Amino acid sequence: DGRVEETYWDVVIQPLVRDDGAHRDLLVHAVEITPRVRALRAVERANAELGAAEERLRLATAAADIGTWDFDPVGGTLVWDDRCRAAFGLPADAPVDYPTFLRWLHPDDRARTDAVAQAALDPAGSGRYDTEYRTLGPDGIVRWVRATGRATFGDV
Repeated sequence: DGRVEETYWDVVIQPLVRDDGAHRDLLVHAVEITPRVRALRAVERANAELGAAEERLRLATAAADIGTWDFDPVGGTLVWDDRCRAAFGLPADAPVDYPTFLRWLHPDDRARTDAVAQAALDPAGSGRYDTEYRTLGPDGIVRWVRATGRATFGDV
């Protein structure tokens, strides 16, 4: 139809050599890879957009002085950023896990906060985690924290 279209090809050119070493012909094998190249470019664009979104999120949480956390109750891993550690009076390199979280809650808030977390982890519930509590870390300072989150179940 006369339209110019950009295409991509994977091409192999191999000489066919006679027994005496002279080149007789060329074998050319070409496979169009345009769909693969376009798919790779789409993935690269999506990764760039994701990276930009992650940077915007990082800047927003830093500007608002918001800590971020992620808890995997099955694997038992708890990941806190430096601002979450600071809310508990812990140094940036302090290891954290769920028992650490509970240990540094104010004693009067520990049972209620644990109950809110357990309710959020109930697959029959809403998965919402929204609570306020006091921390009383090793530095002895009482801090108020508002924590929100949402539990997800299965493949998300």
